[in-house]
Amino acid sequence: MASEMGSRKEPVVAFLPQSAPCRTSRVWSEYNGNLTMKTRDILVVDDDISNLLLFRLLLEFEGFDVATAADGIKALEMLENSDFRMVITDFNMPKMSGLELAVKVREQHPKIHVVLVTANELSDIVEDAADAGISRIFSKPVNMETLVTTIRSSLYTEVDAEGPTRECQQ
Repeated sequence: MASEMGSRKEPVVAFLPQSAPCRTSRVWSEYNGNLTMKTRDILVVDDDISNLLLFRLLLEFEGFDVATAADGIKALEMLENSDFRMVITDFNMPKMSGLELAVKVREQHPKIHVVLVTANELSDIVEDAADAGISRIFSKPVNMETLVTTIRSSLYTEVDAEGPTRECQQ
């Protein structure tokens, strides 16, 4: 059986569920010899590396283009160098809290959706989160199915000015 598998010439194809979103684009693309910045889907910000890895793997499996940052300061640097459509941030982080990050993101990039993830009591932070421009709060442990549904409804119900990428056109 191993010899049969080794001699196979068929391509390996992975299928995403029909509901999976189209990838918006690569980070950089070349157009007439010039490098231009393109939009990425999601920036996940958390000081817990295992949470970053988990979110990244699960969201990439769902078809999203994901980048990660271990703190709010690094996230703001990344937002200056790449366009993102959504930021998912932890509430409690050193250097800068998720609320502080949300305020700065909304000031500098008002079109970016901000989602907050927290282990804190929701009633304690709802008002502050709304004032910071956060569109949705998730309690830990996060229900990933609900998170993915929220991301899709936030990002893909809007019509992109650029239209679908080549991968999405039929």
